[in-house]
Amino acid sequence: MVFCVPGNHDVDQGMTRGSRSIKSLQQDIEIANPQEAEKLLGQICRNPLDAQTLCASIEHFNAFATKYHCGFTQNVLFWEQDMPLNGTYTLCIVGMNSTLISSERDHVDETTERPMRLSLSQIPKRRANTIFLSLCHHPPECWIDLDGKLQTKMDARVAVQLYGHKHLQTVRQTKQGIAVGSGATHPVRTEMDWIPRYNWLTLEIGQKSGKNILIVHIYPRVFNKDETAFVVDPALQNGQNYLEYHIFLDEPEDIPKDNVSEGANTVHKAEAKQPMSCPLSVGSWERAFIYDFMNLSFYARKRVIETLSLDQPEDVGKTLTELLDCYIERAKEKGQVEKLLKQVQDERERS
Repeated sequence: MVFCVPGNHDVDQGMTRGSRSIKSLQQDIEIANPQEAEKLLGQICRNPLDAQTLCASIEHFNAFATKYHCGFTQNVLFWEQDMPLNGTYTLCIVGMNSTLISSERDHVDETTERPMRLSLSQIPKRRANTIFLSLCHHPPECWIDLDGKLQTKMDARVAVQLYGHKHLQTVRQTKQGIAVGSGATHPVRTEMDWIPRYNWLTLEIGQKSGKNILIVHIYPRVFNKDETAFVVDPALQNGQNYLEYHIFLDEPEDIPKDNVSEGANTVHKAEAKQPMSCPLSVGSWERAFIYDFMNLSFYARKRVIETLSLDQPEDVGKTLTELLDCYIERAKEKGQVEKLLKQVQDERERS
Protein backbone atom coordinates (compact mmCIF):
# COMPACT_ATOMS: atom_id res chain seq x y z
CA MET A 1 0.00 0.00 0.00
CA VAL A 2 1.19 3.51 -0.81
CA PHE A 3 0.21 6.62 1.18
CA CYS A 4 1.54 10.09 0.52
CA VAL A 5 1.21 13.75 1.54
CA PRO A 6 2.60 16.86 -0.16
CA GLY A 7 5.67 18.78 0.97
CA ASN A 8 7.08 22.16 0.04
CA HIS A 9 8.99 20.63 -2.90
CA ASP A 10 5.67 19.47 -4.38
CA VAL A 11 4.48 23.09 -4.59
CA ASP A 12 4.62 24.71 -8.03
CA GLN A 13 6.27 27.98 -7.01
CA GLY A 14 5.84 29.38 -10.50
CA MET A 15 2.12 29.15 -9.98
CA THR A 16 2.14 30.73 -6.51
CA ARG A 17 4.42 33.47 -7.83
CA GLY A 18 2.19 34.31 -10.77
CA SER A 19 -1.33 33.94 -9.34
CA ARG A 20 -2.85 36.87 -7.46
CA SER A 21 -5.79 34.75 -6.30
CA ILE A 22 -3.54 32.09 -4.72
CA LYS A 23 -1.40 34.77 -3.09
CA SER A 24 -4.48 36.46 -1.67
CA LEU A 25 -5.90 33.27 -0.16
CA GLN A 26 -2.55 32.23 1.28
CA GLN A 27 -1.92 35.64 2.80
CA ASP A 28 -5.36 35.75 4.42
CA ILE A 29 -4.77 32.31 5.97
CA GLU A 30 -1.26 33.19 7.13
CA ILE A 31 -1.97 36.50 8.89
CA ALA A 32 -5.25 35.47 10.53
CA ASN A 33 -5.32 34.71 14.24
CA PRO A 34 -6.04 31.05 15.14
CA GLN A 35 -9.82 31.44 15.46
CA GLU A 36 -10.11 33.51 12.28
CA ALA A 37 -7.92 31.03 10.40
CA GLU A 38 -10.18 28.11 11.39
CA LYS A 39 -13.30 29.94 10.19
CA LEU A 40 -11.58 31.04 6.97
CA LEU A 41 -10.52 27.47 6.18
CA GLY A 42 -14.09 26.35 6.84
CA GLN A 43 -15.34 28.89 4.28
CA ILE A 44 -12.74 27.74 1.75
CA CYS A 45 -13.78 24.10 2.20
CA ARG A 46 -17.40 25.04 1.49
CA ASN A 47 -16.48 26.94 -1.67
CA PRO A 48 -15.29 24.62 -4.48
CA LEU A 49 -13.68 27.49 -6.41
CA ASP A 50 -11.64 28.68 -3.42
CA ALA A 51 -10.65 25.12 -2.54
CA GLN A 52 -9.53 24.47 -6.12
CA THR A 53 -7.56 27.72 -6.18
CA LEU A 54 -5.80 26.99 -2.90
CA CYS A 55 -4.74 23.53 -4.12
CA ALA A 56 -3.78 24.60 -7.64
CA SER A 57 -0.11 24.80 -6.65
CA ILE A 58 -0.01 21.06 -5.83
CA GLU A 59 -1.88 20.01 -8.96
CA HIS A 60 0.92 17.70 -10.12
CA PHE A 61 1.13 16.02 -6.70
CA ASN A 62 -2.62 15.46 -6.74
CA ALA A 63 -2.45 13.93 -10.22
CA PHE A 64 -0.02 11.35 -8.82
CA ALA A 65 -1.68 10.85 -5.41
CA THR A 66 -5.27 10.44 -6.61
CA LYS A 67 -4.70 6.80 -7.63
CA TYR A 68 -3.86 6.07 -3.96
CA HIS A 69 -6.85 8.11 -2.73
CA CYS A 70 -4.38 10.52 -1.15
CA GLY A 71 -5.13 13.65 -3.17
CA PHE A 72 -6.24 17.01 -1.80
CA THR A 73 -8.37 18.25 -4.68
CA GLN A 74 -11.66 17.68 -2.88
CA ASN A 75 -10.77 17.87 0.79
CA VAL A 76 -7.99 20.44 0.97
CA LEU A 77 -7.03 19.69 4.57
CA PHE A 78 -6.76 15.94 5.18
CA TRP A 79 -7.69 12.43 4.10
CA GLU A 80 -8.32 9.33 6.21
CA GLN A 81 -8.02 5.62 5.38
CA ASP A 82 -8.74 2.70 7.74
CA MET A 83 -6.77 -0.51 8.19
CA PRO A 84 -7.86 -3.27 10.63
CA LEU A 85 -5.16 -4.24 13.14
CA ASN A 86 -7.02 -7.08 14.86
CA GLY A 87 -10.59 -7.99 15.78
CA THR A 88 -10.88 -4.98 18.08
CA TYR A 89 -8.70 -2.13 16.90
CA THR A 90 -8.58 -0.22 13.62
CA LEU A 91 -5.61 1.83 12.46
CA CYS A 92 -6.75 5.10 10.89
CA ILE A 93 -4.06 6.63 8.67
CA VAL A 94 -4.49 10.40 8.44
CA GLY A 95 -2.81 12.44 5.71
CA MET A 96 -2.38 16.14 6.58
CA ASN A 97 -1.78 18.91 4.06
CA SER A 98 0.88 21.22 5.50
CA THR A 99 1.44 23.15 2.24
CA LEU A 100 -1.64 25.41 2.45
CA ILE A 101 0.47 28.59 2.41
CA SER A 102 3.74 27.20 1.01
CA SER A 103 5.11 29.30 -1.85
CA GLU A 104 8.22 30.94 -3.24
CA ARG A 105 8.26 33.01 -0.01
CA ASP A 106 9.18 30.00 2.15
CA HIS A 107 12.90 30.87 2.10
CA VAL A 108 13.06 34.58 1.26
CA ASP A 109 15.27 34.97 4.31
CA GLU A 110 17.88 32.19 4.23
CA THR A 111 18.47 32.46 7.98
CA THR A 112 14.87 31.70 8.96
CA GLU A 113 12.16 29.34 7.78
CA ARG A 114 8.62 30.58 7.22
CA PRO A 115 6.19 28.62 9.45
CA MET A 116 3.26 26.79 7.88
CA ARG A 117 -0.42 27.10 8.80
CA LEU A 118 -2.25 23.98 9.94
CA SER A 119 -5.76 23.65 11.34
CA LEU A 120 -7.17 22.01 14.44
CA SER A 121 -9.66 20.30 12.13
CA GLN A 122 -6.81 18.37 10.48
CA ILE A 123 -6.28 16.50 13.74
CA PRO A 124 -8.66 13.50 13.80
CA LYS A 125 -11.67 13.26 16.07
CA ARG A 126 -11.49 10.52 18.68
CA ARG A 127 -13.23 7.26 17.66
CA ALA A 128 -13.82 4.14 19.71
CA ASN A 129 -11.21 1.39 19.22
CA THR A 130 -9.35 3.50 16.67
CA ILE A 131 -5.62 4.17 16.72
CA PHE A 132 -4.44 7.16 14.67
CA LEU A 133 -1.26 7.33 12.63
CA SER A 134 -0.59 10.68 10.95
CA LEU A 135 1.48 11.62 7.89
CA CYS A 136 2.54 15.26 7.68
CA HIS A 137 5.50 16.72 5.82
CA HIS A 138 6.23 19.67 8.14
CA PRO A 139 6.89 18.79 11.82
CA PRO A 140 5.34 20.81 14.69
CA GLU A 141 8.34 23.13 15.01
CA CYS A 142 7.49 24.38 11.51
CA TRP A 143 3.87 25.26 12.33
CA ILE A 144 2.23 28.57 13.26
CA ASP A 145 1.45 27.41 16.80
CA LEU A 146 2.68 29.99 19.28
CA ASP A 147 0.54 28.73 22.17
CA GLY A 148 1.29 25.07 21.40
CA LYS A 149 -2.39 24.06 21.13
CA LEU A 150 -1.96 22.25 17.84
CA GLN A 151 0.92 20.13 19.07
CA THR A 152 -0.82 19.48 22.41
CA LYS A 153 -3.87 18.14 20.61
CA MET A 154 -1.76 16.07 18.22
CA ASP A 155 0.18 14.53 21.11
CA ALA A 156 -3.05 13.67 22.95
CA ARG A 157 -4.94 12.32 19.95
CA VAL A 158 -2.44 10.66 17.56
CA ALA A 159 -0.51 7.58 18.70
CA VAL A 160 2.09 7.60 15.90
CA GLN A 161 3.08 10.83 14.16
CA LEU A 162 5.31 10.63 11.08
CA TYR A 163 7.09 13.75 9.78
CA GLY A 164 9.63 14.66 7.12
CA HIS A 165 11.15 17.93 5.94
CA LYS A 166 14.00 18.24 8.46
CA HIS A 167 16.20 15.45 7.00
CA LEU A 168 16.90 14.38 10.61
CA GLN A 169 16.07 10.96 11.98
CA THR A 170 14.46 11.51 15.39
CA VAL A 171 11.97 9.93 17.79
CA ARG A 172 10.11 12.02 20.37
CA GLN A 173 7.94 10.35 22.98
CA THR A 174 4.67 12.21 23.47
CA LYS A 175 2.18 11.94 26.31
CA GLN A 176 0.25 9.21 24.51
CA GLY A 177 2.48 8.09 21.66
CA ILE A 178 5.56 8.88 19.58
CA ALA A 179 6.54 11.39 16.91
CA VAL A 180 9.05 10.17 14.32
CA GLY A 181 11.24 12.32 12.08
CA SER A 182 11.92 10.23 8.99
CA GLY A 183 15.30 11.52 7.91
CA ALA A 184 15.79 11.70 4.14
CA THR A 185 16.57 8.92 1.67
CA HIS A 186 17.92 11.53 -0.79
CA PRO A 187 19.13 14.56 1.20
CA VAL A 188 20.91 17.45 -0.45
CA ARG A 189 24.59 16.56 -0.79
CA THR A 190 25.67 20.04 0.23
CA GLU A 191 24.12 19.60 3.70
CA MET A 192 26.70 19.34 6.49
CA ASP A 193 25.03 16.23 7.95
CA TRP A 194 24.42 14.52 4.61
CA ILE A 195 23.57 10.91 5.43
CA PRO A 196 20.73 9.14 3.55
CA ARG A 197 18.36 7.55 6.06
CA TYR A 198 14.96 5.94 6.38
CA ASN A 199 12.82 4.14 8.97
CA TRP A 200 10.86 0.89 8.77
CA LEU A 201 7.98 0.59 11.26
CA THR A 202 5.88 -2.35 12.46
CA LEU A 203 2.73 -2.11 14.60
CA GLU A 204 0.95 -4.77 16.62
CA ILE A 205 -1.50 -4.98 19.51
CA GLY A 206 -0.30 -6.50 22.79
CA GLN A 207 -0.86 -6.34 26.53
CA LYS A 208 1.11 -4.91 29.41
CA SER A 209 0.08 -4.78 33.07
CA GLY A 210 -3.36 -6.04 32.06
CA LYS A 211 -3.89 -3.17 29.60
CA ASN A 212 -4.00 -3.09 25.81
CA ILE A 213 -0.95 -1.52 24.20
CA LEU A 214 0.28 -0.69 20.74
CA ILE A 215 3.76 -2.13 20.22
CA VAL A 216 5.80 -0.08 17.76
CA HIS A 217 9.13 -1.28 16.39
CA ILE A 218 11.23 1.30 14.56
CA TYR A 219 14.07 -0.02 12.38
CA PRO A 220 16.40 2.95 11.63
CA ARG A 221 18.54 2.42 8.55
CA VAL A 222 21.52 4.57 7.50
CA PHE A 223 23.52 4.61 4.28
CA ASN A 224 27.02 3.15 4.63
CA LYS A 225 29.42 4.56 2.03
CA ASP A 226 31.90 1.72 2.35
CA GLU A 227 29.27 -0.97 1.82
CA THR A 228 27.22 1.24 -0.54
CA ALA A 229 24.12 -0.07 1.21
CA PHE A 230 21.71 0.84 3.97
CA VAL A 231 22.65 -0.75 7.30
CA VAL A 232 21.41 -0.77 10.89
CA ASP A 233 21.91 2.65 12.45
CA PRO A 234 25.23 2.39 14.37
CA ALA A 235 23.75 4.69 17.01
CA LEU A 236 21.67 1.75 18.28
CA GLN A 237 23.33 0.20 21.31
CA ASN A 238 24.06 -3.38 22.37
CA GLY A 239 23.63 -4.80 18.88
CA GLN A 240 19.98 -3.79 18.69
CA ASN A 241 18.19 -4.03 15.38
CA TYR A 242 15.25 -1.79 16.28
CA LEU A 243 13.75 0.56 18.86
CA GLU A 244 10.66 -0.62 20.73
CA TYR A 245 7.90 1.60 22.14
CA HIS A 246 4.77 0.67 24.07
CA ILE A 247 1.76 2.97 23.76
CA PHE A 248 -1.10 2.39 26.18
CA LEU A 249 -4.46 2.45 24.44
CA ASP A 250 -7.81 3.83 25.63
CA GLU A 251 -6.09 6.37 27.85
CA PRO A 252 -8.17 9.52 28.56
CA GLU A 253 -7.24 12.65 26.63
CA ASP A 254 -6.02 15.76 28.38
CA ILE A 255 -6.62 18.57 25.89
CA PRO A 256 -7.16 22.04 27.34
CA LYS A 257 -10.34 23.69 26.12
CA ASP A 258 -9.94 26.84 24.04
CA ASN A 259 -11.99 29.27 22.00
CA VAL A 260 -10.74 27.92 18.69
CA SER A 261 -12.80 24.74 18.73
CA GLU A 262 -15.84 26.45 17.21
CA GLY A 263 -13.87 27.33 14.10
CA ALA A 264 -12.43 23.82 13.88
CA ASN A 265 -15.91 22.32 14.13
CA THR A 266 -16.99 24.58 11.28
CA VAL A 267 -14.34 23.02 9.06
CA HIS A 268 -15.30 19.48 10.12
CA LYS A 269 -18.97 20.19 9.33
CA ALA A 270 -17.96 21.54 5.93
CA GLU A 271 -15.97 18.41 5.17
CA ALA A 272 -18.84 16.16 6.29
CA LYS A 273 -20.86 17.38 3.29
CA GLN A 274 -18.30 16.00 0.85
CA PRO A 275 -19.00 12.60 -0.81
CA MET A 276 -17.23 9.56 0.65
CA SER A 277 -16.39 11.53 3.82
CA CYS A 278 -16.09 8.32 5.87
CA PRO A 279 -12.56 6.90 6.02
CA LEU A 280 -11.92 4.49 3.16
CA SER A 281 -10.70 1.02 4.09
CA VAL A 282 -7.32 0.27 2.54
CA GLY A 283 -8.58 -3.23 1.71
CA SER A 284 -11.82 -2.04 0.11
CA TRP A 285 -12.87 -2.63 -3.48
CA GLU A 286 -13.23 1.14 -3.85
CA ARG A 287 -9.53 1.77 -3.22
CA ALA A 288 -8.54 -1.11 -5.52
CA PHE A 289 -10.85 0.25 -8.22
CA ILE A 290 -9.41 3.76 -7.97
CA TYR A 291 -5.85 2.46 -8.34
CA ASP A 292 -6.62 0.13 -11.27
CA PHE A 293 -8.87 2.67 -13.01
CA MET A 294 -6.30 5.47 -12.74
CA ASN A 295 -3.63 3.24 -14.27
CA LEU A 296 -5.71 2.85 -17.43
CA SER A 297 -5.25 5.14 -20.40
CA PHE A 298 -7.60 8.08 -20.83
CA TYR A 299 -9.56 6.33 -23.59
CA ALA A 300 -9.80 3.07 -21.62
CA ARG A 301 -11.24 4.97 -18.65
CA LYS A 302 -13.66 6.70 -20.99
CA ARG A 303 -14.85 3.35 -22.36
CA VAL A 304 -15.46 1.98 -18.86
CA ILE A 305 -17.59 4.94 -17.82
CA GLU A 306 -19.55 5.12 -21.08
CA THR A 307 -20.21 1.37 -21.16
CA LEU A 308 -21.89 1.50 -17.73
CA SER A 309 -23.43 4.97 -18.27
CA LEU A 310 -21.84 6.33 -15.10
CA ASP A 311 -21.32 9.85 -16.41
CA GLN A 312 -23.87 12.63 -15.96
CA PRO A 313 -24.22 16.15 -17.44
CA GLU A 314 -23.64 17.70 -14.01
CA ASP A 315 -20.13 16.19 -13.95
CA VAL A 316 -18.77 19.07 -16.01
CA GLY A 317 -16.26 21.05 -13.96
CA LYS A 318 -15.81 18.43 -11.24
CA THR A 319 -12.32 17.45 -10.13
CA LEU A 320 -11.00 13.98 -10.87
CA THR A 321 -11.38 12.96 -7.22
CA GLU A 322 -15.00 14.10 -7.24
CA LEU A 323 -15.65 12.18 -10.46
CA LEU A 324 -14.19 8.99 -9.02
CA ASP A 325 -16.43 9.27 -5.96
CA CYS A 326 -19.45 9.89 -8.20
CA TYR A 327 -18.68 6.86 -10.37
CA ILE A 328 -18.37 4.66 -7.28
CA GLU A 329 -21.63 5.89 -5.76
CA ARG A 330 -23.53 5.51 -9.05
CA ALA A 331 -22.20 1.97 -9.55
CA LYS A 332 -23.46 1.11 -6.06
CA GLU A 333 -26.88 2.68 -6.69
CA LYS A 334 -27.27 0.80 -10.02
CA GLY A 335 -26.01 -2.50 -8.61
CA GLN A 336 -23.15 -2.43 -11.12
CA VAL A 337 -20.15 -2.86 -8.82
CA GLU A 338 -19.20 -6.30 -10.18
CA LYS A 339 -19.67 -5.08 -13.77
CA LEU A 340 -17.51 -2.03 -13.05
CA LEU A 341 -14.66 -4.12 -11.63
CA LYS A 342 -14.87 -6.60 -14.51
CA GLN A 343 -14.88 -3.82 -17.09
CA VAL A 344 -11.73 -2.34 -15.53
CA GLN A 345 -10.08 -5.77 -15.46
CA ASP A 346 -10.97 -6.32 -19.13
CA GLU A 347 -9.42 -2.99 -20.08
CA ARG A 348 -6.28 -3.85 -18.12
CA GLU A 349 -5.93 -7.11 -20.04
CA ARG A 350 -6.46 -5.31 -23.37
CA SER A 351 -3.67 -2.83 -22.72
